[in-house]
Amino acid sequence: MIELDDILKATDGKVINRGKSFYYKNFSIDTRTIEKDDFFIAIKGEKFNGNDFVKKAFTKGASVSMVDEDRFDKHDLNDANWLILVKDCRKALIDLASFYRNKLNIKVIAVTGSVGKTTTKDLIHGVVSSKYKAFKTKGNYNNSLGLPLSILSIDESYEACVLELGMNHKGEIDLLSKISKPDLAVITNIGTAHIEFLKSRKNILSAKMEITNYFTNENKLIINGDNDLLSTIKKEEKDYEIITCGFNLSNDCIISKESYSKDKIEFDFSYSSNKYKFKLNGFYGKHSILNASLAICVGFTLGLNEEEIQTGLNNVEITPMRMEIDMQNDITIIDDCYNASPDSMKAAIDVLSNYKEKRRIALLGTMGELGNLSFKSHEEIGSYAKNKVDMLVTFSKYNEYYKKGYGNKIFSFNNINDLYSFVLREVKKDDVILVKASRAEKYENIVRMLKNNLFGN
Repeated sequence: MIELDDILKATDGKVINRGKSFYYKNFSIDTRTIEKDDFFIAIKGEKFNGNDFVKKAFTKGASVSMVDEDRFDKHDLNDANWLILVKDCRKALIDLASFYRNKLNIKVIAVTGSVGKTTTKDLIHGVVSSKYKAFKTKGNYNNSLGLPLSILSIDESYEACVLELGMNHKGEIDLLSKISKPDLAVITNIGTAHIEFLKSRKNILSAKMEITNYFTNENKLIINGDNDLLSTIKKEEKDYEIITCGFNLSNDCIISKESYSKDKIEFDFSYSSNKYKFKLNGFYGKHSILNASLAICVGFTLGLNEEEIQTGLNNVEITPMRMEIDMQNDITIIDDCYNASPDSMKAAIDVLSNYKEKRRIALLGTMGELGNLSFKSHEEIGSYAKNKVDMLVTFSKYNEYYKKGYGNKIFSFNNINDLYSFVLREVKKDDVILVKASRAEKYENIVRMLKNNLFGN
C-alpha cells in the first residue's frame, strides 16, 4: 500500500475529507467492480464523469476516493471516507503509477507490436514464472488507464512483471514507457494495425520504437528480426543492445528444424553460439514459434537455463480468444476473435489450412483501423484464403472486397440471423471452423452461438 503522504506528494493532492484511519486494498476506476476498502479514482471520459459516481463508490464499500471536482456535501460522507482532491484524476493516476514503479525493486519486461503482443506477453510470463514470481498485464489493460492500474496492483512480493503496451496514436507508447520504465523491451512485429491513424508502416515503426525512449546502455531490446521493418534498425546507432530473433540466418538467435504435429511444435533455437531444443504444446503455426523465440530470448537474458525455459513454455496461460481450439462432437472451432489485422488474419488462415484431412471453414469479419487500406486489405485476405480454405463465410461491411479476392464461391451475409442459419445448416461432422474479426465486431457472440448449438454448451 502506498502511504497517504506519498500519494499526496506524487499527485499534488490534498485531503478534503479525512476518515478515521487511512487504509485501502485495491485501486479502481469502475464502480461496477468496487469492493470493500477499494480506492476509487474518479476518471472523466467522453461520455461520463467519475466524480458523479463517488457517492456510489463509498456506498459499495470504497474507503478512499480521488476526485478532481470539489463539490461534495460532507453530509453524504461518513467518518470512514477519505476524499483526496487533485487537479486531474487521469494525470494523477499516471503520476501515482510512475511514482510507485520507481519504488518497486522488480525486473520489468514491456511488450509491444502490431500483432501477437498479448500471446507473446503470455509466453514471456510463462517462461519468467518458472524462476521468478512474475506479474503480467491482465486482459487488455495496456493503455494509459489500464497500464497504471496494472502497475499499482503489483505488490512487493513480485520479482518480475510483463507489461503489454498498446497504442493507436504516436506518443502513446512514449507515455507508457515513461510510466513503466522497462528493463527489457520486446517488439513482435510492425504490421498495418492502426495504420488509419498513423498513415504508414514507417510511422508505426517510429511509434513502437518509443518503447526505448527511456533506455540507457543497461537496457536491451529484443525484436523479431524477420520483420521487414524491424530488420532495418541499425544496431550501431543505438546506445543499448538489440537482440534479433527469427528464422533468417542473419539474426542473433536463429530458429531452425521446426516440425509441426497435431497439437505440438518442436524446433531448434540458437542463442549465444549454443543450440537448444524446445517444444510448444497447444500452439499452432509459424507465428507461434516466432513469438516463443522472443520469450525464450527474454528467459536466457534473465539468466534462465534451457530446462527452466521449457518448464515455463509448458505452463503458459493464454489470454482467452487467442487461437483457442475447442473440439467437441467431432467439430473443431478455432476462436481467434479477440482482434484482427491482415498479418494476424493470414497467420490464422495458415493454422486452419493445416487441417488438410478436414473441411476448413473460415468465418471472417471486418478488420478495423486500416483507413484507406481497408478495401485492398480485405480483398488481399480473400485472395490469401482462396487456396487455403474450403469455404469462406464473411459477415462484414467489406463483403464485396472479400469476394473480389476469393471469387464467386464465397458466402457473404449482412444479417446475423441469416449467417447463423447458414452456418448451423452447413456445418458437418469433422469440419473445422475459424472465427476471426476485429474486437469491435464482438465475434465472441458468434463463437458462443456456435458452441451452444454445435457442442450443446
